[in-house]
This record gives sequence, structure tokens and C-alpha cells, in this order.
Amino acid sequence: MAFKQASEYIKSGLEWIVEISLEKYFSTIPHDRLMQRLSKGIGGKQLLRLIHQYLRVGLIKEGLVG
Repeated sequence: MAFKQASEYIKSGLEWIVEISLEKYFSTIPHDRLMQRLSKGIGGKQLLRLIHQYLRVGLIKEGLVG
């Protein structure tokens, strides 16, 4: 899908395409500050708890915990 969309941008006359990856970004965010800000926009305690648990869980990629 990304390649198709990039092709469309080029056809429309755009000359630059920038690709970014947020894979490692969220591990650099202080989780307590993130949760504090999310709590102002999300009223449901269960959803906040689920997000907090997700942030604390290590992910397994190619057999390694990261």
C-alpha cells in the first residue's frame, strides 16, 4: 500500500518521499507523563489500564525480547 501511495504522489508532481519508522520511538517516551496526558483525554479507566499494561510488556521479535 505504501509503495502504491508513493507512486501516486510522484505522479501528482511531488518530488520527495520521506519514510519514517516509529518502532523505537515509544520506548523513549516517559510512560508516566504519557499516561498522565492520555488520562486527560480518555475517560475510561479500563482503557487506560490496558494502554499502561501494553507499554510495560516486552515485545518478542525474531525470538528476542525487546
